[in-house]
Amino acid sequence: IFGWQHLQLDQVSRIKQGFIELGHEIVDNNEDFIYCHDSSQYDNAINYHLQTNKKNKLLLKVLDLGIHCGNNLNKLKEKLLFADIILANSIKVQTHIKEYLNLGSFVVYDAVKDVSFIPNSKKQIDFLALGRLNDSFKRTHLIKELSLFPEYENKSFIFCGPENPGFGFYYGIVDDDYLNKVYNAAKICLCVSKYEGLYLPPLETCVAGCVPIICSDMSTCDELNLPEFVCQPTVDSINNKVREIE
Repeated sequence: IFGWQHLQLDQVSRIKQGFIELGHEIVDNNEDFIYCHDSSQYDNAINYHLQTNKKNKLLLKVLDLGIHCGNNLNKLKEKLLFADIILANSIKVQTHIKEYLNLGSFVVYDAVKDVSFIPNSKKQIDFLALGRLNDSFKRTHLIKELSLFPEYENKSFIFCGPENPGFGFYYGIVDDDYLNKVYNAAKICLCVSKYEGLYLPPLETCVAGCVPIICSDMSTCDELNLPEFVCQPTVDSINNKVREIE
């Protein structure tokens, strides 16, 4: 398996866990399948595949085509053509792969974190947000504008992830066990990001008894069909949804 395996972006450990639970074995050689989870590792996976004279099946996972970032799609297609099987992170990504690259793929969702519902948890966090918060596509500015409303002056805004948004309380990168406790302590998770194939925090928050708020232009809305949690990507619409939920 090729892909992210460090504290910030560790999906590989969950992928390994899933394969093992499905009855597969993780090996160092004589493998039947090579799985690559992110594009930064495509070259390593392809080179390894070629070194074995293609005696195994190469699976390349596409998390996002990055069309909003102006990514070089021709170069990406050249790499994906080495794959025996192309995997898409969501229906939206699968549609983009067909539309922009004219390639077929299978949807395989990312693995959620080990989140569980903790009974009788005290809801001490009013608002929670997660991820790369200084990325403009995360639209953290909407959360900041919300925090400036007079009625939220004494409300707590908690942030977890690799970047400090510069307001509220920043917890930094936390391990899965602590994040699970944060999820359970939160009332509302503000998932106002844009350009997500399938955004996992809305799923994880629901498991933990926290309510997600999702912006209408995020494809997660179409993927999960959760209209009761959806608002327009404006601070007034988010504010109205918060009031509705409360």
